[in-house]
Amino acid sequence: MTLFSKRNLLCSASIAALSLALGCPSSRTSVDPAGDSARDSGKNEGGCSCQIEFNGVSDTLECGVNRCVNGEQFECAVGARVNDLGHCDDAGTTDAGAKDAGTKDAGTADAGTVDGGNTSPPDGGVPVQADWTRNDLGITTDLTDTALNVDNSRLYLVGASGLCWVTSPTGFALCGLPPVSSRLNVVRALLDDDAVVAAEDGSVFYRSFMPGLPLTWKKLLNGPTVAVRALAWPTPGRVYLFGDSGLARVMDIYSSPATATPLDGVPPNVSLHGASATESLDKNHLWAVGTGGTIARLDDVESGHTLVLETSGTTATLNAVLAQDEAGDLKAVTAVGNGGLILVRSAAGVWSQQASGISTDLYAIFQGLNGIFATGAHGVVLARNEGETLWIPMKSGVDQTLRAGALRVTVSTVNTFIAGDTGTFLFR
Repeated sequence: MTLFSKRNLLCSASIAALSLALGCPSSRTSVDPAGDSARDSGKNEGGCSCQIEFNGVSDTLECGVNRCVNGEQFECAVGARVNDLGHCDDAGTTDAGAKDAGTKDAGTADAGTVDGGNTSPPDGGVPVQADWTRNDLGITTDLTDTALNVDNSRLYLVGASGLCWVTSPTGFALCGLPPVSSRLNVVRALLDDDAVVAAEDGSVFYRSFMPGLPLTWKKLLNGPTVAVRALAWPTPGRVYLFGDSGLARVMDIYSSPATATPLDGVPPNVSLHGASATESLDKNHLWAVGTGGTIARLDDVESGHTLVLETSGTTATLNAVLAQDEAGDLKAVTAVGNGGLILVRSAAGVWSQQASGISTDLYAIFQGLNGIFATGAHGVVLARNEGETLWIPMKSGVDQTLRAGALRVTVSTVNTFIAGDTGTFLFR
């Protein structure tokens, strides 16, 4: 059985159960290498165990044991790894195999229903519990992007017909953007209430937080008149814009008026759909991806103006990219696109495909606590644990296209959000 721990990937807590602390490295007991073979056989000769806390109830499980803890089924697996097997059945059984455990098994995760995320059973059996909870926002407007500011105090949602929301003490509220009829394609947030929003008609708006002054939006551009589809904001004063017709510009948002300087290296027939920047000890890096399998790299976001095209090995459209750093070093770069395509970049700069197990278009990739997520059409959500290559299908419970996601980490909670068409908003 291939093991997959939802909680291990996220170490997450739902809004209704903020006290959950499960599967994080700090909650595991240490084990010595001598116990590995014994744990593989389900024995406990290596002294392997897992400490579990769920909604105020604690329990200790030995490796190879699964148990119902306060209504949720958990397993202590190889390497003291906690696997969440979902809600306990009515009988409270501790037999994972009796609870449709195949839907949590990466190797047999009912890939046929991933393209719908349906919670109804394929064979008329017991309904499958969705891995995500849907929050009814009371709208049917397509949501295109979501972003959190650096201190995780503000979550932005943007979408069609100029929709722009931001979290408030009582929920979501209008973000105060001037009336916009165009679809808002992307939002990025930085410090405090600083945010940048870009639209289908090429307009770009910036909101800056200044102590003692009211929050106001400033329109930075009336366009390059082509759609802006991606933003990267690696340093406070420089915002990178990417979009249709080879649009690639860097904007100095602190100048008055704001200036937008073209970046060299992108053919005019390419549409760039996604961008991501990261920091390393020597310099900051940025990647942009788009149609025709285009991957463009900028090696210095402080002063660089030339994008270098990298060989992707595909002509499929790439819709999103995620660049990750760790302790000042470039860690990984992953891109997703049409047809379920997933590409990963090696340390040597070579891109190769990673099996997704699906042929559904993917539109977003974003960071989880201990792994990453990819989302796409028909409610598709895939998850990959840190340091692994296997992508696990998750049950979203919806059939809408999911276009964006974000991770929020605070002192007391960890939540992951996904936004998509017809006002779809999921969390866990």
